[in-house]
Amino acid sequence: HLPPQVDLESLEYAAVNGLLSTLDPHTILLSPRVYRELQLSQKGRFGGLGISVGDVDGQLVIQQVMRDTPAAEVGLEVDDRIVQIGGVSTIGMALDEAVNLLRGEPGSEVTLWVARPPATEAKPFKIVRREIQLPSVEAEHLGDGIGWLYIRSFQENTDQDLLSALEQLERQTGGLKGLVL
Repeated sequence: HLPPQVDLESLEYAAVNGLLSTLDPHTILLSPRVYRELQLSQKGRFGGLGISVGDVDGQLVIQQVMRDTPAAEVGLEVDDRIVQIGGVSTIGMALDEAVNLLRGEPGSEVTLWVARPPATEAKPFKIVRREIQLPSVEAEHLGDGIGWLYIRSFQENTDQDLLSALEQLERQTGGLKGLVL
């Protein structure tokens, strides 16, 4: 007796998750799309441009441009407004839909129309996607044998990244006497 506009798949996931919520707060059934996103975040690499975006007042805004990525090489900057992705307007677009359009197979090309404040005219940027690797660990030598390590996220390669960062810190002049984790 449901109205025809009800999405049955969403209804099924909501019903199953309602049942699972009686077990504990950490047990859920993920939709295929959410599961793919989770897998990407755990791998720490994907085909993309090397930017992080967010929704600011209904506009798709670049929040971070990673070094040595296609986005950095073509000159994209923080606070740039992406108004079109490959001919599709981003006005009113959901953030996850925009991210899906920005990501793609390494070697594929996408054109972004970008407005850079205070200018209101958008300008096209043709960008070829590459494999983007998200570092899971950051390290810095603070001096006097003290190292600083930051685990950004837990991924498949976090253990190796952590060992590599520790080895790098130990090779610094004076070795490693202390560590801020």
